[in-house]
Parts: sequence; C-alpha cells; structure tokens
Amino acid sequence: TAHSGMHHLGHDRSEERLSRAKAAVDQALELQPELPEAHLAFAYYHYWGRRDYERALEELAIAEKRLPNNSRILEATGYIWRRQGKFEAALDPLKKAFELSPQDALLAYMIGFTYMSLRRHAEADRYYDLSISLAPDEQWAYEKKAYNYIGWLGDTKRTRDVLERMPGKSRDVQQRSLWLWRLERNYEAILDFTSSDSRPIIRNQWDAWPPALLAARAHQLMGEPALAHASYASARAILEKEIDAHPDDHRIHSALGFAYAGLGREEDAIREGRRGVELYPVSKDAVIGPSRVSDLAEIYPMVGEYDAALDQIEHVLSIPGWRSVQDLRLDPIWDPLRDHQRFQTVLEKYAAASHQD
Repeated sequence: TAHSGMHHLGHDRSEERLSRAKAAVDQALELQPELPEAHLAFAYYHYWGRRDYERALEELAIAEKRLPNNSRILEATGYIWRRQGKFEAALDPLKKAFELSPQDALLAYMIGFTYMSLRRHAEADRYYDLSISLAPDEQWAYEKKAYNYIGWLGDTKRTRDVLERMPGKSRDVQQRSLWLWRLERNYEAILDFTSSDSRPIIRNQWDAWPPALLAARAHQLMGEPALAHASYASARAILEKEIDAHPDDHRIHSALGFAYAGLGREEDAIREGRRGVELYPVSKDAVIGPSRVSDLAEIYPMVGEYDAALDQIEHVLSIPGWRSVQDLRLDPIWDPLRDHQRFQTVLEKYAAASHQD
C-alpha cells in the first residue's frame, strides 16, 4: 500500500514503483490467498495505481467477506465511489466507517471534503471542525476549512484567520497560503515565497507547478510583462524537460499550457491544456479531473478565448468540485471576463442553483 500511495500522491509516478507494489501484494496472496488485508492492499493497488475502480471494488468485496463492517474497507469504498463521481453515495460508507472509528481525524476530514465538493458548505465546516478537534496538530483540515469559507461565504478574512491558526513549520503554512494570496491580490507574498523556493517543481496529486510559473503569473497580474515573460520562459524550460521524462503526466501538460499561454504561444497553450484534460478526464477521476478542466478554463482567457473559457467554467460548476461561484467572483484570474455578460449570467445561474446553507 505504501508503494501505491507514493504513486497516488504524485511523489513517484514510475512504473517501477507500481511494480514494487504489485510484487508485495502478490507475495502476500501467495502465502495467504484469503488474507483480507492483502485483498485490501490489492484494491488500493488497482485504485491508486491503475485507476481501475471496478477491479478495486471486486477486491474490496473479497476482503469484506472476512472482515464485515470493517472501517478501512468502508472508507476505501467511499473514496473509490467519489473518484467515480458518486459523491452523494460515498457519504454513506464514509459515515459508517467513521461510526466504527470515531477518533479517526482523517475520516472526518474526508467526509468534510466530500460535503465541500458537493458545495454543502455548512456540513463540510462541521466535519472539518471535528477533524481539527481530533487532530489539532495536522494541517489538512485547517487548509480545507479555510478554503470552504471561500466557496461558502467568499470571506477571505475568515479564511486567513483559519490559516493563521494552522500548526506546523511556517514554510509549510506559507505554501498552503499561495492560493489565498492570489485571492487577496497579495502578489508580493507569492513572489517572496517563490524566490526562496529551490525546488524545480512543487508537486502534489493535483498539480505540479514550478515556482517560476507561480512567479510568472504573479508578475503578470501585477502588470509586469517583462518579468512575467522571463519567468514563463524559465518555467517552460523546466516543464518541457519534465514532459520528455514523463509524457503522460497530466499535471505537467496543464502547467506547460500556462507557460505557453504566458509566452503568447496560443495554439501550443490550448493543445497542452486540452492534453491535460484528455489524459485525466473527469470520467476517469471525478476528484482530480475537474482541476484539469479548471486549468483549461484559466488558460483560455490568457489567449483571448473567452467563450471557450466560459464553456469550461460552466462544466466545472455543473459537477462536484472545489470551484465555486464565490471563488470565481474573487479570483483575479477571471478579471478579463468581469464585463462579459455571459460570465455574469453563469455566475447568477449557479449561485441560484447552489446550496445556500
């Protein structure tokens, strides 16, 4: 499971890592073919490593025969259903798992994340608070509780208050503040962070961003085209080299789309943004897939394709995910669309349709 998890979280997406995960499971099943823990590990291999959700669910069913009402099997079922886009359905096994393991802060967090993805923000907030009460020294629930305030209330002050309470090293807290700095239009803070970050790429399972790309976007939003161009060029060089090594990494293609857009290479930008969506569509992963659609939506205004951007925005708002009407109202990325009548119409439509809890 550890090897599958490293692949899933984006630390090592190599085939060698997955082979090591498969070998460990094969060895366990050879020794004890009915061992439920081995079948659970095999389920995570198919889920995290291969995105083969049906095969993963089959392995969970085998494990459940020997471990009925097991919280780990229930939570895995919920996680897989979310990836399949069944967020409402996923709440049931996740809540049952939490009833069996009421001290599990990660489960409380995951229930909160599921509610937030459904834009049921008040319910999400309650579970994030519960997660924080169970594990006050962990960062994840603070970050998502903070972002939940954006989707719910569009309140950057309450969001900032939560992040300032987040435990951990200041550098970690700052990295988790990058998105809020943009919403606050505090571009200098982004530049301070990126200028002291020596990593060529900042990676997680959602994204892979060179600090140079974050700096480029900050300079662009500050109206500093020459500095933006230089940073976009630096990011492009890093990302093109990464594409050569990992040609199927959806995160890198989307990031390269931003770099090309910033350099005025319109066709290349759209091609790479679309490639990110094609490699990891919502139909393949309903948790991560919307981020690729959102990236494409952000790339289009950079190259003057406003209606194409709005097509993607409507798609993102019509499905579960982290993007929200309040977020769109705050984010300076969408400033070029502010006076576009269709942009206003889309926001009004989804504001009326969303849960106002």
